[in-house]
Amino acid sequence: MSEVTDTRKIPVQLTHAPAPDRRQPVSTYRLQLGPQFTFDDASKIIPYLKDLGITDVYCSPILQAAPGSTHGYDVVDHTKVSEPMGGRRGFQRLADAAHAAGMGVVVDLVPNHMAVPTPLYLNRALWSVLREGTESEFRNWFDIELSEAQDGLLMPVLGDRIGTVLANGEITLEKMIVPGFEDVGEQYVVRYYEHVFPVRAQTEALPLAELLDSQFYRLAYWRVAEEELNYRRFFDVDTLAAIRVEDSAVFAGSHALLLELQDAGYIDAFRIDHPDGLANPRQYMARLHKATGGAWIVAEKIIEGDEELPNDWRCSGTTGYDASWRIGALLTDPAGIGNLLSQYVELSNETDSFESIETNAKRQILETSLQAEIVRLT
Repeated sequence: MSEVTDTRKIPVQLTHAPAPDRRQPVSTYRLQLGPQFTFDDASKIIPYLKDLGITDVYCSPILQAAPGSTHGYDVVDHTKVSEPMGGRRGFQRLADAAHAAGMGVVVDLVPNHMAVPTPLYLNRALWSVLREGTESEFRNWFDIELSEAQDGLLMPVLGDRIGTVLANGEITLEKMIVPGFEDVGEQYVVRYYEHVFPVRAQTEALPLAELLDSQFYRLAYWRVAEEELNYRRFFDVDTLAAIRVEDSAVFAGSHALLLELQDAGYIDAFRIDHPDGLANPRQYMARLHKATGGAWIVAEKIIEGDEELPNDWRCSGTTGYDASWRIGALLTDPAGIGNLLSQYVELSNETDSFESIETNAKRQILETSLQAEIVRLT
């Protein structure tokens, strides 16, 4: 008797819960860390959070950020834990305190971009690319063209047109020991007030205007960024340059320290900042899921209307904007909408429908803040 096989397609039920040996947070409490609230400061409130019923502390980004950063999303060095927050030892003390209280540690991970800091050498990867071009070990990190035929990465930092700035003697060629590159010894740099840029090898003897034309970057008037920006950034923030985390080597280099801390038991789970900005968020989630051994991962993705999180993203859901919106709606008295609407019309002198206002606002952003992106894409 032959065996009969049912060939009808059976829906595959995908589950993205953490692996059995990984922690499943129940309630998290976000800690906005920074120079004003360090790892040791956070350790002191662990007992209070425990009493509140919090199961896991959720840390804002912990890697080295741009000087003066109050939020940590402007990472400059993926190989260091933030020194102003207390460094690696400080973070490990916080993790130990949380674990001793039976709590887990979730860390905010920023895969999409790095800071374009002032001075630029604080971002070792970007400095290397702008100094060495295609010879740099970081040549594949950023979405930029490094060929001789290109104008170079636009650096819109000047207070006036470059001809005027040069005529005023505001740009100078100097020699200095560049922090982070001490092993190189003294090297030539271009200085414009607090801004410092690298000089491509064998161009230092050129006249200044010709020297600037020979670099892997192009200094320009700050207003030029509105039309000519030639690197992928975060929204319209010129000082946040996207990195190509879809490249396996870039993923490895930008995640090594956090994965090391997770493997050592100091990090239990990750919150992913703006995965929509990635070239391939599906690939990224799968890669991170594998690298963490199936850790609990949530994505900061805004779910709009009837939109659903793609079920093939290897994460345990979103950070909850969609849930908080529904909770907020539940707690809002609908009887107040008439009064709210009349006040809105009186203050704005606007009577168009919300849909019309929304469309016009999106067009305004495309024609102003994101004009450079539209030009670059087309």
